[in-house]
Amino acid sequence: METFYQSWRTSAHNKVDCVECHFEPGISGTIRGKLNGLVQIVNYVSMSYKKRKPWAEIPDNTCARSGCHEKQALQDSTYNFKGVMFNHKNHLQELRRGKTLKCTSCHSQIVQGTHMEVTEATCFNCHFKKSDDPEHKFDKLVDCNTCHSWKNKSKEEMASFRYDHTLVAKNDISCTSCHTNTILGNGEVGKERCFQCHFENEKLEKYGDIEFMHNTHIKKHSMKCFVCHTPIQHKVQKIDPNSPSDCISCHSNSHSSQVNLYIQVKADLMWKKLRV
Repeated sequence: METFYQSWRTSAHNKVDCVECHFEPGISGTIRGKLNGLVQIVNYVSMSYKKRKPWAEIPDNTCARSGCHEKQALQDSTYNFKGVMFNHKNHLQELRRGKTLKCTSCHSQIVQGTHMEVTEATCFNCHFKKSDDPEHKFDKLVDCNTCHSWKNKSKEEMASFRYDHTLVAKNDISCTSCHTNTILGNGEVGKERCFQCHFENEKLEKYGDIEFMHNTHIKKHSMKCFVCHTPIQHKVQKIDPNSPSDCISCHSNSHSSQVNLYIQVKADLMWKKLRV
Protein backbone atom coordinates (compact mmCIF):
# COMPACT_ATOMS: atom_id res chain seq x y z
CA MET A 1 0.00 0.00 0.00
CA GLU A 2 2.91 2.32 0.74
CA THR A 3 3.99 2.26 -2.93
CA PHE A 4 0.57 3.42 -4.12
CA TYR A 5 0.37 6.11 -1.44
CA GLN A 6 3.77 7.57 -2.29
CA SER A 7 3.01 7.63 -6.02
CA TRP A 8 -0.29 9.42 -5.26
CA ARG A 9 1.57 12.07 -3.21
CA THR A 10 3.71 13.03 -6.21
CA SER A 11 0.91 12.81 -8.81
CA ALA A 12 -1.41 15.43 -10.28
CA HIS A 13 -4.19 13.95 -8.10
CA ASN A 14 -2.46 14.62 -4.77
CA LYS A 15 -5.05 17.25 -3.84
CA VAL A 16 -7.89 14.77 -4.39
CA ASP A 17 -8.95 12.52 -1.51
CA CYS A 18 -8.60 8.78 -2.14
CA VAL A 19 -12.33 8.17 -1.62
CA GLU A 20 -13.18 10.68 -4.37
CA CYS A 21 -11.79 8.19 -6.89
CA HIS A 22 -12.21 4.83 -5.16
CA PHE A 23 -15.82 5.41 -3.99
CA GLU A 24 -18.54 5.80 -6.61
CA PRO A 25 -20.59 9.02 -6.44
CA GLY A 26 -23.63 9.00 -4.15
CA ILE A 27 -24.60 7.47 -0.81
CA SER A 28 -24.81 3.92 -2.19
CA GLY A 29 -21.28 4.21 -3.60
CA THR A 30 -19.94 5.41 -0.24
CA ILE A 31 -21.63 2.56 1.66
CA ARG A 32 -20.38 -0.02 -0.83
CA GLY A 33 -16.86 1.39 -0.64
CA LYS A 34 -16.80 1.29 3.16
CA LEU A 35 -18.08 -2.28 3.20
CA ASN A 36 -15.38 -3.34 0.72
CA GLY A 37 -12.79 -1.60 2.88
CA LEU A 38 -14.08 -3.37 5.98
CA VAL A 39 -13.82 -6.74 4.21
CA GLN A 40 -10.21 -6.02 3.30
CA ILE A 41 -9.38 -5.05 6.90
CA VAL A 42 -10.82 -8.37 8.08
CA ASN A 43 -8.77 -10.20 5.44
CA TYR A 44 -5.64 -8.37 6.57
CA VAL A 45 -6.17 -9.12 10.27
CA SER A 46 -7.10 -12.76 9.63
CA MET A 47 -4.22 -13.24 7.15
CA SER A 48 -6.74 -14.27 4.48
CA TYR A 49 -4.71 -12.38 1.85
CA LYS A 50 -2.86 -15.63 1.25
CA LYS A 51 -6.04 -16.86 -0.42
CA ARG A 52 -7.44 -13.63 -1.81
CA LYS A 53 -5.41 -10.71 -3.12
CA PRO A 54 -6.46 -7.18 -2.02
CA TRP A 55 -7.77 -4.92 -4.75
CA ALA A 56 -8.82 -1.34 -5.42
CA GLU A 57 -11.00 -0.25 -8.33
CA ILE A 58 -11.71 3.11 -9.91
CA PRO A 59 -15.06 3.13 -11.73
CA ASP A 60 -15.47 5.33 -14.81
CA ASN A 61 -18.21 7.42 -13.22
CA THR A 62 -15.82 8.64 -10.52
CA CYS A 63 -13.39 9.90 -13.18
CA ALA A 64 -16.20 11.53 -15.17
CA ARG A 65 -17.93 13.20 -12.22
CA SER A 66 -18.66 16.92 -12.49
CA GLY A 67 -15.56 19.06 -12.07
CA CYS A 68 -13.15 16.24 -12.93
CA HIS A 69 -12.73 14.52 -16.32
CA GLU A 70 -16.12 14.96 -17.95
CA LYS A 71 -16.46 12.78 -21.05
CA GLN A 72 -17.69 15.54 -23.34
CA ALA A 73 -14.69 17.69 -22.49
CA LEU A 74 -12.36 14.77 -23.20
CA GLN A 75 -13.98 14.11 -26.58
CA ASP A 76 -13.66 17.76 -27.59
CA SER A 77 -9.94 17.93 -26.78
CA THR A 78 -6.86 16.62 -28.57
CA TYR A 79 -3.69 15.78 -26.68
CA ASN A 80 -0.07 15.38 -27.73
CA PHE A 81 1.13 12.12 -26.22
CA LYS A 82 4.85 11.73 -26.90
CA GLY A 83 4.50 13.16 -30.40
CA VAL A 84 1.24 11.34 -31.22
CA MET A 85 -1.95 13.40 -31.47
CA PHE A 86 -4.61 11.62 -29.43
CA ASN A 87 -8.35 12.06 -28.90
CA HIS A 88 -10.38 10.04 -26.38
CA LYS A 89 -13.41 9.84 -28.68
CA ASN A 90 -12.31 6.68 -30.53
CA HIS A 91 -11.69 4.86 -27.26
CA LEU A 92 -14.79 6.05 -25.39
CA GLN A 93 -17.49 5.74 -28.04
CA GLU A 94 -16.55 2.62 -30.01
CA LEU A 95 -15.96 -1.00 -29.11
CA ARG A 96 -12.27 -1.80 -29.42
CA ARG A 97 -11.76 -5.40 -30.56
CA GLY A 98 -15.36 -5.96 -29.54
CA LYS A 99 -14.76 -4.80 -25.97
CA THR A 100 -15.72 -1.71 -24.00
CA LEU A 101 -12.70 0.08 -22.60
CA LYS A 102 -12.59 1.60 -19.12
CA CYS A 103 -10.57 4.61 -18.05
CA THR A 104 -8.26 2.26 -16.16
CA SER A 105 -7.71 0.14 -19.28
CA CYS A 106 -5.18 2.79 -20.29
CA HIS A 107 -4.67 4.90 -17.15
CA SER A 108 -3.08 2.56 -14.63
CA GLN A 109 -0.14 2.06 -12.34
CA ILE A 110 2.13 -0.39 -14.08
CA VAL A 111 5.27 1.65 -13.43
CA GLN A 112 6.37 2.15 -9.85
CA GLY A 113 6.37 5.81 -8.87
CA THR A 114 3.62 6.90 -11.27
CA HIS A 115 -0.07 7.17 -10.45
CA MET A 116 -2.76 6.56 -13.08
CA GLU A 117 -0.51 7.53 -15.98
CA VAL A 118 -0.57 6.15 -19.52
CA THR A 119 2.56 4.38 -20.68
CA GLU A 120 3.56 3.54 -24.24
CA ALA A 121 3.46 -0.14 -23.30
CA THR A 122 -0.27 0.19 -22.65
CA CYS A 123 -0.82 1.42 -26.21
CA PHE A 124 1.34 -1.34 -27.68
CA ASN A 125 -0.64 -4.07 -25.94
CA CYS A 126 -3.72 -3.24 -28.04
CA HIS A 127 -2.29 -1.70 -31.18
CA PHE A 128 0.28 -4.42 -31.85
CA LYS A 129 -1.58 -7.51 -30.70
CA LYS A 130 -2.88 -9.49 -33.64
CA SER A 131 -6.40 -10.91 -33.65
CA ASP A 132 -7.70 -14.01 -35.43
CA ASP A 133 -11.22 -12.57 -35.51
CA PRO A 134 -11.79 -11.18 -39.06
CA GLU A 135 -14.12 -8.50 -37.67
CA HIS A 136 -11.44 -7.20 -35.33
CA LYS A 137 -8.33 -7.89 -37.37
CA PHE A 138 -5.78 -5.16 -36.77
CA ASP A 139 -3.33 -4.60 -39.58
CA LYS A 140 -1.74 -1.26 -38.78
CA LEU A 141 1.73 -2.65 -38.36
CA VAL A 142 2.86 -1.26 -41.71
CA ASP A 143 1.01 2.05 -41.28
CA CYS A 144 3.82 3.66 -39.33
CA ASN A 145 2.81 7.19 -40.35
CA THR A 146 -0.04 7.01 -37.85
CA CYS A 147 2.56 7.85 -35.21
CA HIS A 148 5.84 8.47 -37.02
CA SER A 149 6.23 11.22 -39.60
CA TRP A 150 8.89 10.55 -42.25
CA LYS A 151 9.15 14.32 -42.78
CA ASN A 152 10.91 14.61 -39.44
CA LYS A 153 13.38 11.93 -40.51
CA SER A 154 14.07 13.04 -44.09
CA LYS A 155 17.82 12.89 -43.57
CA GLU A 156 19.16 10.70 -40.82
CA GLU A 157 22.64 9.61 -39.87
CA MET A 158 22.93 5.82 -40.01
CA ALA A 159 26.10 3.90 -39.24
CA SER A 160 28.64 5.35 -41.69
CA PHE A 161 26.31 7.18 -44.09
CA ARG A 162 23.35 9.55 -44.26
CA TYR A 163 19.98 8.16 -45.33
CA ASP A 164 17.18 10.16 -46.95
CA HIS A 165 13.65 8.81 -46.34
CA THR A 166 12.04 11.15 -48.89
CA LEU A 167 12.33 8.82 -51.91
CA VAL A 168 11.15 5.86 -49.85
CA ALA A 169 8.01 7.72 -48.82
CA LYS A 170 7.28 8.99 -52.35
CA ASN A 171 7.55 5.47 -53.77
CA ASP A 172 5.23 4.11 -51.08
CA ILE A 173 7.78 1.60 -49.83
CA SER A 174 6.80 -0.09 -46.58
CA CYS A 175 8.80 0.95 -43.53
CA THR A 176 9.04 -2.70 -42.50
CA SER A 177 11.10 -3.41 -45.63
CA CYS A 178 14.06 -1.99 -43.72
CA HIS A 179 12.91 -1.69 -40.11
CA THR A 180 12.55 -5.30 -39.01
CA ASN A 181 11.97 -6.85 -35.59
CA THR A 182 10.41 -3.67 -34.25
CA ILE A 183 7.80 -5.60 -32.26
CA LEU A 184 8.83 -7.97 -29.48
CA GLY A 185 6.31 -10.10 -27.59
CA ASN A 186 2.75 -11.15 -28.38
CA GLY A 187 0.69 -10.09 -25.36
CA GLU A 188 -0.41 -13.63 -24.61
CA VAL A 189 -1.85 -14.70 -21.26
CA GLY A 190 -0.20 -17.69 -19.64
CA LYS A 191 -2.25 -19.67 -17.14
CA GLU A 192 0.38 -19.01 -14.49
CA ARG A 193 -0.77 -15.36 -14.48
CA CYS A 194 -4.09 -16.48 -12.96
CA PHE A 195 -2.33 -17.63 -9.79
CA GLN A 196 -1.43 -14.03 -8.95
CA CYS A 197 -5.02 -13.58 -7.77
CA HIS A 198 -6.90 -16.89 -7.85
CA PHE A 199 -6.53 -20.25 -6.14
CA GLU A 200 -10.06 -21.63 -6.53
CA ASN A 201 -10.35 -24.48 -9.04
CA GLU A 202 -13.80 -23.38 -10.25
CA LYS A 203 -12.29 -20.03 -11.31
CA LEU A 204 -9.11 -21.48 -12.78
CA GLU A 205 -11.21 -23.80 -14.93
CA LYS A 206 -12.52 -20.72 -16.77
CA TYR A 207 -9.10 -20.14 -18.31
CA GLY A 208 -9.57 -20.20 -22.08
CA ASP A 209 -13.06 -18.69 -22.01
CA ILE A 210 -11.96 -15.34 -23.44
CA GLU A 211 -15.38 -13.70 -23.49
CA PHE A 212 -16.05 -14.64 -19.85
CA MET A 213 -12.58 -13.47 -18.81
CA HIS A 214 -12.95 -10.03 -20.37
CA ASN A 215 -16.51 -9.53 -19.12
CA THR A 216 -15.48 -10.45 -15.58
CA HIS A 217 -12.16 -8.63 -15.37
CA ILE A 218 -12.77 -5.56 -17.54
CA LYS A 219 -16.51 -4.93 -17.63
CA LYS A 220 -17.28 -5.86 -14.02
CA HIS A 221 -14.04 -5.12 -12.21
CA SER A 222 -12.06 -2.62 -14.34
CA MET A 223 -8.88 -4.70 -14.20
CA LYS A 224 -5.79 -3.41 -15.94
CA CYS A 225 -4.71 -5.29 -19.06
CA PHE A 226 -1.16 -5.90 -17.85
CA VAL A 227 -2.32 -7.82 -14.79
CA CYS A 228 -3.00 -10.70 -17.21
CA HIS A 229 -1.35 -9.88 -20.56
CA THR A 230 2.40 -10.03 -21.02
CA PRO A 231 3.81 -6.75 -22.38
CA ILE A 232 4.61 -6.04 -26.03
CA GLN A 233 7.66 -3.94 -26.85
CA HIS A 234 7.92 -1.68 -29.88
CA LYS A 235 11.20 -0.03 -30.73
CA VAL A 236 13.59 0.53 -33.61
CA GLN A 237 16.50 -1.84 -33.33
CA LYS A 238 19.94 -0.28 -33.36
CA ILE A 239 21.82 -0.68 -36.62
CA ASP A 240 24.81 -2.97 -36.41
CA PRO A 241 27.84 -0.72 -37.01
CA ASN A 242 29.52 -3.65 -38.78
CA SER A 243 26.70 -4.12 -41.28
CA PRO A 244 27.62 -3.23 -44.90
CA SER A 245 26.52 0.26 -45.93
CA ASP A 246 25.95 -0.67 -49.57
CA CYS A 247 23.01 -1.19 -51.92
CA ILE A 248 23.06 -4.98 -52.24
CA SER A 249 20.57 -5.59 -49.45
CA CYS A 250 17.77 -4.25 -51.64
CA HIS A 251 19.23 -4.02 -55.14
CA SER A 252 20.92 -7.38 -55.59
CA ASN A 253 20.46 -8.05 -59.32
CA SER A 254 20.21 -4.66 -61.00
CA HIS A 255 23.89 -4.40 -61.92
CA SER A 256 25.08 -7.98 -61.59
CA SER A 257 26.89 -7.94 -64.96
CA GLN A 258 28.81 -4.79 -64.11
CA VAL A 259 29.71 -6.20 -60.72
CA ASN A 260 30.98 -9.40 -62.27
CA LEU A 261 33.03 -7.43 -64.77
CA TYR A 262 34.48 -5.37 -61.95
CA ILE A 263 35.53 -8.45 -59.99
CA GLN A 264 37.03 -9.92 -63.21
CA VAL A 265 34.77 -12.90 -63.90
CA LYS A 266 36.00 -14.88 -66.92
CA ALA A 267 35.13 -13.24 -70.24
CA ASP A 268 33.28 -16.24 -71.72
CA LEU A 269 30.97 -16.44 -68.72
CA MET A 270 30.42 -12.69 -68.83
CA TRP A 271 29.56 -12.81 -72.53
CA LYS A 272 26.94 -15.49 -72.00
CA LYS A 273 25.33 -13.47 -69.23
CA LEU A 274 25.34 -10.28 -71.29
CA ARG A 275 23.76 -12.04 -74.29
CA VAL A 276 20.98 -13.31 -72.05
